[in-house]
Amino acid sequence: MNAPLVSVIIPVYNRLDFVREAIDSVVRQTVDDKEIIIVDDGSDENMSEFLRSLDSKEFFVVRKSHRGIASARNTGVNVSKGRWIAFLDDDDTWAPEKLEIQLGYAETKPHKLLFGTAFNVIQDGKETVVGPWNYSEGYVFRTMIESPFILTSSMIVKRNLFFVLGGYDETLQYATDYDFLLRASKLVPVGFLRRILVNYRLHGSNTKSFDKRKSLVEISTVLSRLMESEIEPDTQRVIRHRLARTHVQLARLHKADGEFEQARMHISQAFRIERSLKHYLGKVSLKFVRPSKRYRLPFIPGLEPGEAEK
Repeated sequence: MNAPLVSVIIPVYNRLDFVREAIDSVVRQTVDDKEIIIVDDGSDENMSEFLRSLDSKEFFVVRKSHRGIASARNTGVNVSKGRWIAFLDDDDTWAPEKLEIQLGYAETKPHKLLFGTAFNVIQDGKETVVGPWNYSEGYVFRTMIESPFILTSSMIVKRNLFFVLGGYDETLQYATDYDFLLRASKLVPVGFLRRILVNYRLHGSNTKSFDKRKSLVEISTVLSRLMESEIEPDTQRVIRHRLARTHVQLARLHKADGEFEQARMHISQAFRIERSLKHYLGKVSLKFVRPSKRYRLPFIPGLEPGEAEK
């Protein structure tokens, strides 16, 4: 039996109110040559009962203990057979023609092995943002360091590239997408389709569970690992700048919680990493006030205190 053109991996975990829409959006795809793999990452009984009700001829359901989304995605890919791999989070949805358009575009760019699309952001049932638009294709590693613009639910990746990269890093909880995109874009050119084919949903359960501080710590871990790899000097400077900014963001979060020593430590790390930080970030602002001591944070234009990735 021939391998399907594309394997769709849907990790699910206790979001029954959204998962039906996500699955339905895959079933309605205009591409027939696909397999749908649902990975239950240790959900509760309500989700398990729903998954048992699905047609076993249309879906392949894998059940596993709860180890997070990176593990669930890797598990799905490991049992898949498709030449392309597509991911859909259980609270997002696709336009019916998403796979057909994206795979057709990929055929015109045979040297590219990973593709993303533009997407809508839906918050509380209302469309709030359309993006991203102003990104180029090709070798976009430096761009990805500053702005990881490909949403995982919009991504398709060639099967062989996924395994060359070693899949998702299961030690990461919040920065696993960022890490994967950096490793991929460092290795191969990336394709991007400026057409909105995905709805990315923000809601209470995914925003409340998001931990900004842990996210930034993981981002700093990913960037520190990159610093240790063989990278040209100009790109090293981009990484250093992003890493230093990440420590500044962590300092702001610690300051907001009254944890001045930790904030001071992150500021020191920022300036050790990027000694010219003060010169090209502008004048120093955001004073730290503490009895007998005063600390300062660099002002970064356009960067809100505590800004982090979802």
